[in-house]
Amino acid sequence: MDLSCFDFDKKLGYVANLEFSQWPPEKVLEILSHIGYKAVSWRPQAFDIAQKGQHGLRDLERLTRQFGMVVTEANLQLDMITPDPAVRRERIGYLQKYVLAAGEAGGVAIKTNTGPAPWNPQALRIPADISEGQAWESVSSILQEVLPLAEQSGVPFLIEPTFGHLCHDYYTFSELLRLVPSPNLGVVVDPSHFYLYDNDIPWAIRRLGDSVKHVHVKDIVGKLGPFPSSFVFPLLGEGQIEWTPLLQALKDINYRGFFTIEFESFTYYRRVLRSDPVRAAQQSFDDFRQLIKYIEEDSEFGGASPKTPWLKPGA
Repeated sequence: MDLSCFDFDKKLGYVANLEFSQWPPEKVLEILSHIGYKAVSWRPQAFDIAQKGQHGLRDLERLTRQFGMVVTEANLQLDMITPDPAVRRERIGYLQKYVLAAGEAGGVAIKTNTGPAPWNPQALRIPADISEGQAWESVSSILQEVLPLAEQSGVPFLIEPTFGHLCHDYYTFSELLRLVPSPNLGVVVDPSHFYLYDNDIPWAIRRLGDSVKHVHVKDIVGKLGPFPSSFVFPLLGEGQIEWTPLLQALKDINYRGFFTIEFESFTYYRRVLRSDPVRAAQQSFDDFRQLIKYIEEDSEFGGASPKTPWLKPGA
């Protein structure tokens, strides 16, 4: 399979998470650029307006470019689900501040989730604390205020469908597009989340088409349920994502954006890598290169069956 159209030498990025999120951006950029990455997805600590000022994102974007890299997304991870109009107004203002900052930074993409985050014990639960209809109303009302500003500022506003959130797969993102249509609203495709909800991932990508603005590279083992007892995000290539059909679908929609590796093999990270984010970034880079090599040779699984002992019952 010919993957040259994706130009991975120039379009491979890394999510600066785990211990990287606490390190100075200069140190992170020096390490990632040395490994060979060309882009970074930044966590909010790196550009927080309260700490870095209104120009923090602009300064971070300029610093990233000095290392020959680009910012693929400024990750806010905001929960947009609340029945309280005052809280809703506060979250609208929060997003609008960052949209303006992203516009000043040359149109850096803002990325968030819809909420509620299942790992946050303070988050509302659907339907115990808020109905699904109220949750959709909350998210759509916030985005109806924010997206026009994103359009005016030339800022892509991206949603990552994430397990446990209101928007968690192809179908729920499609509903979001229907409720708040905007040329600046796009989707971050993380195949691990789509897999949990039994989405036909290549089909979903083809249906989403131009709405696909960014791709996270992450594998998965298990089935939907409590994390991590029901599923985990294993080392790249070890899990159940079928990468060849996924990449073919991205070719079919003429996707030419970035691929950003997100390392979330948490137990392996602590036990084996001893919480060293540099080792995680290097191993991820090497694993991705090997995975792409075998896909290009049409021997992704080296002659072995892609079926694994962790397949869902009945698969």
